[in-house]
Amino acid sequence: LSKSVNFVATEGQTPVIEGSLARANGDRPAFHGSVSPVTDKIVSFTGFTFNSFTGSGNPICNMNTAGGGAPILQFEQCTFQNMNDVAIFHQPANGFADKPNKLDRCQIKGSTHFKVIDGQNADEHFLFTNSTFHSTSSVTNTNYVDCGDDNRVNGIIRNCSFLTGYSGNIDIIRFGIIENTILRNTGSGTQTTGIQANASRANNCTFGNFDVAQTGSISGSSITSNPLFVNELSNPPNFELQEGSPCIDAGKTIASITVDFAGSAR
Repeated sequence: LSKSVNFVATEGQTPVIEGSLARANGDRPAFHGSVSPVTDKIVSFTGFTFNSFTGSGNPICNMNTAGGGAPILQFEQCTFQNMNDVAIFHQPANGFADKPNKLDRCQIKGSTHFKVIDGQNADEHFLFTNSTFHSTSSVTNTNYVDCGDDNRVNGIIRNCSFLTGYSGNIDIIRFGIIENTILRNTGSGTQTTGIQANASRANNCTFGNFDVAQTGSISGSSITSNPLFVNELSNPPNFELQEGSPCIDAGKTIASITVDFAGSAR
């Protein structure tokens, strides 16, 4: 890949990339790439819907590198829905601090047994901002949004909201930096790790059944009360906050984030 490639939906249109049309046999992701050496080129999608990708051989994006030379992947204002047993970022590129693998103002909804990141290594950079994550699964022994084990600190997640039904031995969010993020777990297990920030964390809300591993340095406030989403029973849920939510005006100012999920100025 010698140049970056940007796929942008026409205003007012929402192109759908349909996973159910992929061939049943073999690896048929929406995007598949493997190049060498390491590249700083970006493949980005803006305004797309990725629908009904199912099965470990059919991830959204299979870079097939485990941190090698694949292009960086970035998604803005995209929807990932009806996913089962797949990942968005499978063996992703390393990325860079100024060019991370990215989700911005995206929504993941109605997905089961779903990993946002799979096959990561120690050097990868991720930036997730203003995105919502909805999993209907109660699966155990897996990871949901996991940037790696304790020595991997290049992932940043800010101003995101999660609603999950996970229970048992699972890490829901494990990134280097976690800020202004809400996690509501309706699962019954007590081994579930809610937020594990290996570098630093600030102004987060966790509510539900957790054995929370709160590592990393701490700044700002931490909330453990119900965030009061407008409707967590709808599919997808309404992640807006009810009047009286303890999370309203409880976040820290982050200069790089100038709008919220709805596009309103912050």
